[in-house]
Amino acid sequence: MLLDEQLIQRGHELSHELSNSYPMKIKRLHIINELGIGGTEQFLTNLLKGLPESEDEVIALAGSAHHSPTLKEHGIQVHHLNISHNFFDVFRLLRFVYQRQPDYIITWSYYADFSGCLAKLFCRSSRLIWNVRRSLSTTEQEPWYRSALRRVLAALSSIPDHIVFNSQTGFSTHKSIGYQEKQASVIPNGIDVQQFCPNERAREEIRQKYQISPDAILIGAVGRNVQVKGYDLLLNALSKLTIDSRLHIFLIGKNTELLRTRVSDLGIEHSVTLLPAQEDIQHYYNALDLLVQASHSEGFPNVIAEAMACGTPCVATRAGDAEVIIGNSGVTVPTGDAPLLAEAIMKMLNKPAREREEMGAMARKRIVEKYTLERSLKSFSSLFNKS
Repeated sequence: MLLDEQLIQRGHELSHELSNSYPMKIKRLHIINELGIGGTEQFLTNLLKGLPESEDEVIALAGSAHHSPTLKEHGIQVHHLNISHNFFDVFRLLRFVYQRQPDYIITWSYYADFSGCLAKLFCRSSRLIWNVRRSLSTTEQEPWYRSALRRVLAALSSIPDHIVFNSQTGFSTHKSIGYQEKQASVIPNGIDVQQFCPNERAREEIRQKYQISPDAILIGAVGRNVQVKGYDLLLNALSKLTIDSRLHIFLIGKNTELLRTRVSDLGIEHSVTLLPAQEDIQHYYNALDLLVQASHSEGFPNVIAEAMACGTPCVATRAGDAEVIIGNSGVTVPTGDAPLLAEAIMKMLNKPAREREEMGAMARKRIVEKYTLERSLKSFSSLFNKS
């Protein structure tokens, strides 16, 4: 009996020694363009923080490392490869993936999707999952090479074991250019409704910080200043409003300070405050009476869902799934139409404050019922278990 116990104990010791000598194979390897401030980067960070018993690594091809510290705090390895568009850097990426032989290669952008296909050639046993985070739009001005890459990916779309779209619009528009639908599914982004929630104290503090009275009307837009986010359209719409001393406008996001000249040319500089991206953006949502998004293209517009979770009603262009998300809790208009956007904004501002508050409550209810982070985590966990 003693000998049996000694053998069992020795077996445990050998098992421990072997596990230290031969670490378990990495389960999931994520490839993303960068880890800067953005909807995809934030969602990936939330996903990896929330997945149970995960063994994940992240490869950031280039760009900002904003979310890296948070991921590392949760025990997730992050590698910034600073990849450029040359053969040697691509080879370095493929060698990096090959050395790990992950169970899953999960990609989070068009460039990462293409890289994943190349990596699949060297990691035959790895399951490849694409994530498509946008939809296609006729009003977006995109570089020719992105459109060309998307056509190539459509031809390669039978290679991944699964394709996840974060919006119905993204699925339908990519299907229309040849993306395979057999192994595709739609998993909307999820919002942390504990972090993004109504907060009257935050509303008061933000308004006091910028010397905006409690009874003033404050509208805002949130997003980096790039063509696809539609700041050109938004400013054209704002210039058509009847602006008085009670109306204030926040434009929040990376490089919004570059809009200063345009704002001045339109004669609305006294009403507009240009702010960089904010870590506590949920507090700013709470300070607003109305969020406006004028994007030309989106997948799942996180900004809209986050604002709605805070009880802020929205006016938005019908980019991505904005119309589906907002429902009857706000107003949507076609993309690229400044006069209609201005009309929709005025329609909301002319409503009594109580009616806007009721619409805000309705907006939060929609997010809590349909678009929580918990719901997204369950969907991805189920996908990984089935793949």
